[in-house]
Amino acid sequence: MEISSSVLHASAIKFLEDGDEQEAADLLRECRVNA
Repeated sequence: MEISSSVLHASAIKFLEDGDEQEAADLLRECRVNA
C-alpha cells in the first residue's frame, strides 16, 4: 500500500509535536526509501 509523502510528513510532524522523535525519524526514513 502506497502512502502519500504528505500524509507521512503530517504524521511525522504530529509525532514530533508529541515528543516522539524516534517514531518521526522512522516515518521520514520510510519517505526517503519510497521516494
